[in-house]
Amino acid sequence: MFFTEKFFQNNEPSHEITIETKKKIILDSIDLIENSEIFDRSYGKAYNKIEVHGRSFFIEYDKTRHEALLKEIFKDLKLKHNFSKDYVDEFIIDLTIEIFKNGITKVEKNPLVVDIFEDSFYESIVYIPLDGIRMEKQPLIIGKIKLREFTQIDADFHLKNISNLLKINPHYTDKKRKEIINQVKKEISDLIGVCAEFKVYADPKTAIDIAKKECDKVLDLLNWITSYVYSRSYRAFIGFKGEIPRSSRNTLVAKIDFSSYHQRWESTGALYKLEISNKTVPIMHKIGLFKVSEFLKKPKLKPFEKSLLTAIHWFADCQMQDDPENEILILMIAMETLLSTDKNEPKSSFISEATAILLGDEEHKKELKNKIKSLYDKRSRITHEGQAQFKTEDVDYLRHVVKDLIYRMVKNKDYINSQKALIDYISDKKDEQKLKVKINLDELKKIGN
Repeated sequence: MFFTEKFFQNNEPSHEITIETKKKIILDSIDLIENSEIFDRSYGKAYNKIEVHGRSFFIEYDKTRHEALLKEIFKDLKLKHNFSKDYVDEFIIDLTIEIFKNGITKVEKNPLVVDIFEDSFYESIVYIPLDGIRMEKQPLIIGKIKLREFTQIDADFHLKNISNLLKINPHYTDKKRKEIINQVKKEISDLIGVCAEFKVYADPKTAIDIAKKECDKVLDLLNWITSYVYSRSYRAFIGFKGEIPRSSRNTLVAKIDFSSYHQRWESTGALYKLEISNKTVPIMHKIGLFKVSEFLKKPKLKPFEKSLLTAIHWFADCQMQDDPENEILILMIAMETLLSTDKNEPKSSFISEATAILLGDEEHKKELKNKIKSLYDKRSRITHEGQAQFKTEDVDYLRHVVKDLIYRMVKNKDYINSQKALIDYISDKKDEQKLKVKINLDELKKIGN
């Protein structure tokens, strides 16, 4: 079954914590509790409240020991940002309640006390429902995300597990259990369809936040790749379920005396879904999606890798734009992200020349350079003066240029892999061009003589 297989190859190393480490943390937690103040009322102060055998107590932990214990737990987990301070405090409170119920000696000597640790710090699987994808070939792993169909079988499995957990929970009446199960059934049914599956060591709230961030990166890659699978008119957009608009609009026009009418029906939002099949996956390989997705597995990105992913993000964003001015601005940002340098020359000059060198053949380099420079001038009038109009052809032209630039950078990422490498490459190509011009002039002189 999908929930037990190891589906993340080359993923982050396991964050399993040894039994010895768990016991040490528990013993240090006991030491913290032993050196805390216990009250039967709060006296208006922000003490931690605990309830044991129907009685309420208020505990004030020793500040120094408490902070030291938090640091120790975060250090051993090696995932400081995956568990919040409040969540770790809840673990300490649970342990405090266990001690109040059973006494320190029993807790210290009970080997099952590590269950308290494992009930709080564990690996989770997050399922995020997506829209805009139709899967014929599955599963598909991109970065740290596994794309797959969440089926009725999966929904039934999880509902059965939740039902069994509710049955052994003494805090619910049969009536309340039935209400919760009916509600959960509806909520789990909403997951049926294509989903993103992600594994992470984190508290539940943080697990969702991390999963969505990782998924966002994958959605950028998929929205980028749709430009190679479908034409712009297909409007194939991919996103989280509920975030992709898909509707229609009917506009009515009446003659002033209402003696005649005209209607126009239009579809709005997304029209097509990205098909993941034996036909489209080879396109993803060819364009380099899986090469780029390797970046997503790295704990730390190189500046150039980050720039490439950011450029893809902006290009993916422009796919969903209807306003030509907005699209031009976003495409320019994508281009600048890829080609901007620290060189002391006008940004537009370097970017237009770099674009011409990277994409243009000998016959069209000058034309391409001038066109990009012209679009930059128009862009400046929008941002600084609020003036300038772009034709549809301008937007289409720049979209294809940026798309080709990203493709070229992906293909050449092994040797154009830094800002310096890009500058050196452009400089070498300019020198080659100068040399060609010089050779041609020398040959002309020889002919003249």
